Amino acid sequence: MTRIIFLFLFFFSWLWAIRIPKPTLTGEFSSGFDFYHNSDTTKKRKPSSSYHLSLNSAFGFPLFSVGFGLFYTSEDRFTAQRVHQFNLNPSWGWGRIYLGDFSPAFSEYTLSNVSLYGAGIELFPKRFRFSLVGGRAKRADTSEWSYNRYLYGLKLGADFLSLTILKAKDDTSSIKMKDTLPLAPQENLVLGFGSNFSLFRYLFFDFEVTGSVHTRDLRSDTIYLKEVPRFAYSFYQPRYSSRVDYAFRGGLKFNHKLFTLDFSLGQIGPGFTSLGLSYRKNDSRRFKIGITMKIIPKTEMGVSWEREDDNLINDKLATTQNRGLGFSLRTTPLKVVNINLNYNGKATLKEREGISDSFKVNTLIQNLNLTPNFRYSAFGFDQNLNLILTYQDYKNKIPISSSPSSRTLTTGLNYSLSLKIPITFSTSFSRVFNLSPSDTQPKPNYQSYNLTASPPPLLKGRLKGNLTLSYQPSALGKNTSFRSGLNYSLTKQDILNLNGDFSIFSSAKEKSFSSEKISLSYSRKLF
Repeated sequence: MTRIIFLFLFFFSWLWAIRIPKPTLTGEFSSGFDFYHNSDTTKKRKPSSSYHLSLNSAFGFPLFSVGFGLFYTSEDRFTAQRVHQFNLNPSWGWGRIYLGDFSPAFSEYTLSNVSLYGAGIELFPKRFRFSLVGGRAKRADTSEWSYNRYLYGLKLGADFLSLTILKAKDDTSSIKMKDTLPLAPQENLVLGFGSNFSLFRYLFFDFEVTGSVHTRDLRSDTIYLKEVPRFAYSFYQPRYSSRVDYAFRGGLKFNHKLFTLDFSLGQIGPGFTSLGLSYRKNDSRRFKIGITMKIIPKTEMGVSWEREDDNLINDKLATTQNRGLGFSLRTTPLKVVNINLNYNGKATLKEREGISDSFKVNTLIQNLNLTPNFRYSAFGFDQNLNLILTYQDYKNKIPISSSPSSRTLTTGLNYSLSLKIPITFSTSFSRVFNLSPSDTQPKPNYQSYNLTASPPPLLKGRLKGNLTLSYQPSALGKNTSFRSGLNYSLTKQDILNLNGDFSIFSSAKEKSFSSEKISLSYSRKLF
């Protein structure tokens, strides 16, 4: 009887295994070692060597998948912030989970471009949206005068409407002697509301309104306000160093088969702060409009104008005004010719009666760039020629400014040749001419020559390589560098890479030196 039951279960399991798709496994392991050397002891890199290990894999099942990543480097102990990486990301059709290191993105004014070491979940069944994240955004370090900073965020809404709440706070107990640190511990609360939707397949709207409470120093005394409900103090404690402000932005885009019209405006108050952003300029009001048109077939032209002002509450000595004008033209007159023409101009003005000339700003920067590209075949070879012509005009109307007016012209050429045999040559040349030379800016001041060759693979295609020779003479000296790379496939799963960089800098005015860098890495596909 037992034997019959065993055979029945074995047969049933075999049928079940045939019906259900088998899981898929992918993964890759890599390791590397870098060595640096410089003959000039004042320019030596510390540490002079480093190594790293990484593992990336994914497990795919019929209803869900799991991604796993690991990165370890010896340089983590020499950096203020975390360099090691670990992540585990299960996902399914309408959601995903983040464990370890990840970079969530909520909106432009709340949370973006900040790495967290923690956990998060994101759900998106049909039109519903839900995100909850939390973790450490910055670790304590006395050399950078930073505390452990913990950040938590919630985003709730639909695919066209969302509400965002963000809380960030420095841990004052993460560093001893906190009262003597030059950097004060901070706390931040951000509340945002955003939406984006379209009408009639031609109009696209996008806007966001965000408010923030920012405490610049948690060591300052607390305050109690009658306007603030009592229950709010359990979530955020106002202090004498706290400030409240807001920011908003809006955009409208109209798409037509002949042209595209873009309009955007935004304002960020001088006290608005979100610790969920890597950087955001505050005290700014901007307006921008642009239009892109298809004039004739294979030709597109664009024009844009923008304006930005600061000093929104008139607490500065003068207001800085920025005005910008842009123009672009892209055309393909022939099958083998592509031409790009771009112009950008920016005027900055900061003047007011009664302020010193050292605080005044009155500049105009203009850039004109022309880059024709030619792709053609001649004598049975595929060739590519790219020309570069850039003119920059900088005018400073403040006579005592430390940045005098200047004009530069940059010319460049890139050329590549692919032979019938598997070998490619490419060369580039560029030179900068100073059209307004002075004692501090000789003429010309920069040149660059590069030659790259990719020889045909050897050992039945298992060995590949490339060579690059660069020469850069300038008024400061001459720099010659030689770079090479080798890629050898031990097996279909095992790959070995060796890269070298050797440079020599010689100068009659400064001390000459040489530098070397060698990198060796090994990678293996696990599945």
